[in-house]
Amino acid sequence: MECRWGDCSEVFQDQKDYAQHVNKHIRETDVRTCEWKGCTKIFEKRISKCTLLTHIRTHTREKPFKCSLCTKEYSRSDALNKHMKSHEQIAADENIFIKKIFYLNQLYQEIDINTSSIKEEYNRLIVENEVLLKYICNNKK
Repeated sequence: MECRWGDCSEVFQDQKDYAQHVNKHIRETDVRTCEWKGCTKIFEKRISKCTLLTHIRTHTREKPFKCSLCTKEYSRSDALNKHMKSHEQIAADENIFIKKIFYLNQLYQEIDINTSSIKEEYNRLIVENEVLLKYICNNKK
């Protein structure tokens, strides 16, 4: 990975060292524009160093915000927070299905009369639960 900030052309093998090096350029300058060779980003007004650091991640591909529940990584904390809400929603959906299955299982075992409507609802929820579990497993990569 080669630094392309201004006149710098230093090369790095490690992503972390590379990102720290580029961030050092930004901390040491008063310029609030992107000086990355070939960058066409134009900021309407003078920006903060924080905004510039976030923009630089598009060049360095640095993703310091990592999900603790899966392997996803993000360049911005707000993107990670949005992603974490998807885990919360999946867990909530899973909980609802488990409660429905538990309730119907109890009902199914307690009632001597094997009505077809209860059996149908029970079987439908079993299938829905299997579909949900496949979805959850596929999205926790």
